[in-house]
Amino acid sequence: MKRSHIWPPMNGSRLSAIAMVAAVAVSVVSAQNPELQQKVAEVKEAMAANKQALAQYTWQEQVTVSLKGDVKKQEHFQVRLGPDGKPQKQSLDPPQEAATPSGGRLKQHVVEKKKG
Repeated sequence: MKRSHIWPPMNGSRLSAIAMVAAVAVSVVSAQNPELQQKVAEVKEAMAANKQALAQYTWQEQVTVSLKGDVKKQEHFQVRLGPDGKPQKQSLDPPQEAATPSGGRLKQHVVEKKKG
């Protein structure tokens, strides 16, 4: 399966690393001068604004399934980060109509078995 992203967002580990550095800085600064405390407050504000902007960020994703070089399936999604920080996908492809089975019951059984 091949996935391609158009301008992927900052991954969760990088975002959590930034939050961890800010948390450590807050604990070290709490006993220090007011200028440093103000800078930490500004960093916290900037992090909150970045988190809010990231929540509104969306991107498109294309998933291509190929077997022996032959493309079998291609899907397009609009993706955004959910409230839990996990990506939520919404299909951009029109819904597929169910194909009417052709042939007898034996052929349908073989097709079902191969799909599985």
